[in-house]
Amino acid sequence: MEKLPRRRPSGHQERTQQVKVNIPGLIVDYAVQQVDNFIGDLLDALDGITHGLFNLDGLAVRFRGTESRLDREVVRLDNRIDTMADELGVIQIATFGFSGPWQKPPGAYGDIVFDIIAGASGGGRSNNGGSGGAQRGGLGGWSGGWQRVVIPAAECPAFLDMIVGGPAAGASSDGGNGTTGKTSEIRDRRGNLIGQATGGSSVDRKYGDGNNTFRMRGGNGGAYGNDGTNGSAGTFDPGGKGGVGYGSIGENGFSIPEAKIGVGSGAGGGASASSFGNGPHGGDGGWPSGPGGGGGAYVSFGVAGNGGIGSAGAIYASTRINSARTTPPSAPTNLVASAITRSGATITWTASTDDTRVTEYEVLVDGAVVGYIDTPSYTLAGRPPATAHVVKIRAVDENGNWSAFSTPLTFTTLA
Repeated sequence: MEKLPRRRPSGHQERTQQVKVNIPGLIVDYAVQQVDNFIGDLLDALDGITHGLFNLDGLAVRFRGTESRLDREVVRLDNRIDTMADELGVIQIATFGFSGPWQKPPGAYGDIVFDIIAGASGGGRSNNGGSGGAQRGGLGGWSGGWQRVVIPAAECPAFLDMIVGGPAAGASSDGGNGTTGKTSEIRDRRGNLIGQATGGSSVDRKYGDGNNTFRMRGGNGGAYGNDGTNGSAGTFDPGGKGGVGYGSIGENGFSIPEAKIGVGSGAGGGASASSFGNGPHGGDGGWPSGPGGGGGAYVSFGVAGNGGIGSAGAIYASTRINSARTTPPSAPTNLVASAITRSGATITWTASTDDTRVTEYEVLVDGAVVGYIDTPSYTLAGRPPATAHVVKIRAVDENGNWSAFSTPLTFTTLA
């Protein structure tokens, strides 16, 4: 299988301009940094002596500032639609890397398959063994759940809301767990839950829930003198490699290729620091649902490495399309407003006809969608009194084909 080149994170910028070097300024900066390091090392040493009683790591990080940033971006594919063919016909795959609306494509038939993948948890910092904040590697994160939902096209709503769980930060304080992965779910326009997958949890040390048992871990950070471990393999790629050798960071997981359905791989854990210095951070999980790697340990005069970011989830909608099933219904006709009150009215119309079956009507009032209904009657409420309103209606059939809008109906609520 041919692999597509990996994209750089969107925050990446090439720097090619020349910079003039200010030697005296660099000397001063170096001296200031050494003083900051000394203060931070002293605070960390006190933390180790007191077995973490005073939890001085946060203060040490403010002086040193080397592990306080968690802005490394997880590579993510944007929302997209791909169409491909197999021996049975044409398949449309709608990929959601972030939340958005999905519309059943025209000509849909057979079963529509939704793969709902939740976000992974971030990696931990200084979780396992040891005393105080020293000599402990952080635990890697847990992947989110993967729920597969199959709905016959004839029964599938015309619109669905895809709610995608976002990324989860890694731990940034000693003994801390990575943030829990975010839930992904699908709801119809009435708010009914269609399907859901829950995020992985570093706190509970468990994978997210879903009916697909594909599960991954982020690599653990190295304890004193140890390398970080590798992350779990994803659907298409191996996991990110753990840091090898003192001070080596964990490798990021791989994101899946475009137009494919699956999960990214787990990130590698950071290796241990040497006798002095900071533990390296864990890698970031590959998109979607790749768990973050754990941060590496420090030994003395340093701070532990932060955990890597747990990747966001994703939702995929796979639909078979038949060009012979693209005839739209007729437009609704003969709109009538009855039982008019100060706040609404009942709108009725002549039902649309279709070569298959009309499944829903979309009702617009004053240009905005107010609801969906499967019968040719809709009750409006909550409108202002003594106000003219314009109603339009259109139909959709079981193959996702939309009719033209009806001729507009204007009515006025009572004063």
